[in-house]
Amino acid sequence: RYGLNLAGLSKLALYMSGFQILSDGVRGGQLSTFHELLRTAYRLAGCEGKGCAVILKEADLNNPAIVEMVYAVTVSGEFPTLFSNDELEGFLQALAPAIKKDFPNCVVDPWEYFKARIQINMRLVFCVSPDCHLVKDDASSYPGIIGRCHVVFVKEWMKRAVAASATCLLTEQPWFETNSSSN
Repeated sequence: RYGLNLAGLSKLALYMSGFQILSDGVRGGQLSTFHELLRTAYRLAGCEGKGCAVILKEADLNNPAIVEMVYAVTVSGEFPTLFSNDELEGFLQALAPAIKKDFPNCVVDPWEYFKARIQINMRLVFCVSPDCHLVKDDASSYPGIIGRCHVVFVKEWMKRAVAASATCLLTEQPWFETNSSSN
């Protein structure tokens, strides 16, 4: 399957970069699952300042509602209905000590600080083929997704590279154990 090696190598790169992998795909492209993943990612990245990532595969992007959420997050860093106003207010109040530590002599907007931490600490990783509708057909409808991403195209794999990555991925590794789905 296309993307299998990409997802595995993405996991390895994220692990080596110190990012916590929250999910390897969204089980069946379910919006509720993706919504909860984003909520968790926002809490970790924005409130706790920890690096985290969600890996999205082609099957996950077949749900137009997920693509809309991804677009909103990549373009503005926010999705309006992700948290209630009370939850957001609690997050912003909890950030006060971190803001004072990072900017002791400045007045900083807590919402902008929260969004900046999300941009620094959260990653959405797309493991898709160049023929994926998001790359091929929807790029003009969602220019912010492609325009705000770092794109790495892997055209062909050398046999030696495939064998090495397969050996690594099939070996029992703690970084490979996530709540992955079979897409």
